[in-house]
Amino acid sequence: MTALVTFPGGADVLEGAALPFAPGASPHTASAKLYRGVFRAIDKRWRGGRSAFLDAQIPSLRAFYDREWKDSDRVDAWPFFFAITELARHLGQTPVEYMNTAAIESARRDVSGAARHMLKLVSNRTITVGVFTMNKMWWDFLKFRTQALPNGIRINASGLPAGLRNGILISGGAYSAEVLRLSGTETARYEAGEFKCADVPLTAASIGEGTFSLQW
Repeated sequence: MTALVTFPGGADVLEGAALPFAPGASPHTASAKLYRGVFRAIDKRWRGGRSAFLDAQIPSLRAFYDREWKDSDRVDAWPFFFAITELARHLGQTPVEYMNTAAIESARRDVSGAARHMLKLVSNRTITVGVFTMNKMWWDFLKFRTQALPNGIRINASGLPAGLRNGILISGGAYSAEVLRLSGTETARYEAGEFKCADVPLTAASIGEGTFSLQW
């Protein structure tokens, strides 16, 4: 498991940074399916369920979260990571621990039965590129490109806000590595890399490029 990737300034939401936009107002949108997933976890694991979670939020976040989430909706991505942080702390975990575990569980739900056997027939690079082709459907503000390594692949995510770098790099790396393990590459692992941004000083809303690598 990779630890939190920390950089001087520009605190990450997973490090406790305040949201730089009012809930629902940021230009960084994503699939509402993400929220459906985290609220399933909250219903199951937060004492008192969703209503107790909502009661613990400030009014603006409560209003944003308290809706019917439709898979076709594209919504503000920032409060998703704030909800993840809140749930992790409620469970006595660090946000990184929770995100690693949640990403692995998600991969196991997605890759089972016949799908797992079919993955054994294709290359690790093909699997990884396929995973990040699907990722484009989740995050509207990111662009991914891949670079071959001797025994792995590097993924570059551009358009990445500094305050979301850990959430996106860690969840993407943990999910991809678990898919590779399920396909038969038991040694697959990921490592979050650097974050490049020209802004000085760096703020949570600064836009840059983050990388992580998958090794096998």
